[in-house]
Amino acid sequence: RIELGIALAAHLAFLLAEPWMAPSRREAEYHRVSALLTRGPYATRHWVVGVCFGILAPLAFLWLGTEDAMAMAGALALAGLWVEEDIFVRAGQALPIS
Repeated sequence: RIELGIALAAHLAFLLAEPWMAPSRREAEYHRVSALLTRGPYATRHWVVGVCFGILAPLAFLWLGTEDAMAMAGALALAGLWVEEDIFVRAGQALPIS
């Protein structure tokens, strides 16, 4: 229970710090992909499914502390991570190469 809570909190911290974590000399591409995720065509999936259902809802379920709530927290965290990884790949591939 504690480990999942710490991992979700760290994931949320990294997610919120992303705008300032661009690799050197790749800032332009990084910010274009970040815009696709936060304000573009992938924004709804990112914020609703990835953040709300994948991070915030599991944290709320962990806070309840019951066995069923912890199982639901784990399932939602995995589903949110799956959606986040999917849209990260899709957004990265959406930019033209040249």
